[in-house]
Order: sequence, then C-alpha cells, then structure tokens
Amino acid sequence: MGQWLSWIKSNEKELLLILDNLAKKAVETSEAVVVLFSDLSNAEQGEKIHRLETEADVLTREIFAELNKTFITPLDREDMQRIASKIDDVMTLWMELHLECTATKSLLLHHIVKKWQTN
Repeated sequence: MGQWLSWIKSNEKELLLILDNLAKKAVETSEAVVVLFSDLSNAEQGEKIHRLETEADVLTREIFAELNKTFITPLDREDMQRIASKIDDVMTLWMELHLECTATKSLLLHHIVKKWQTN
C-alpha cells in the first residue's frame, strides 16, 4: 500500500546537496575567470571554465529531475527551479565571456601581426 505514496516523500537532502554543488561550481568558475583575466593566454583556465559549465548543466538537469519526482520540497518548487536556472545562467555567461575574450584576443593579435607585417 505504501508503494503508491512513495512519490510524496521529500528529497530535501538530495535537492539541497545538488543545489549546494551547483553553487560551489559557480564559485569555482568565478575564481577561474579571475585567474584567466590575469593571464588571457592561460588555456588551462579556459578549459576549466568550460568543464565546470558543462558539469553545472548536468547538476541543473539533476535538480529539475529531482523536483519532478518530488511532491514535498524544502523550498518552493518554482523558487528552486529559478535558483538553479539563474546559477546556470551565470555559469553560461562566464563561459561565453571566456570565449569572447579568446576571440577578441585572437582578432587583436591578428590585427597587430598584420600591422607589423605592413610596416
């Protein structure tokens, strides 16, 4: 009889753990961005940002999947979805910023080399 009520259980610990891990990824990515901006040629940091953003996408999907399986949540369902989505948006922004800086640096370098070759 208890089987059909199993979806009512609270996954509070799982949800909060995933949300905490997602927040930690955001902090780690922010730190990698700071290091990258101090040395734009640091490809290792760029790869780290990309890896962390990909891992954050997985965690965001996990939160949504857990929320879909859970009736009782530690916070309002929509609030948890919004928090996860916003953290993921920030992570995506950091990755896009890294890609933009890399592209800009490449264009600037190309422009400098071209100008140097014409002189």
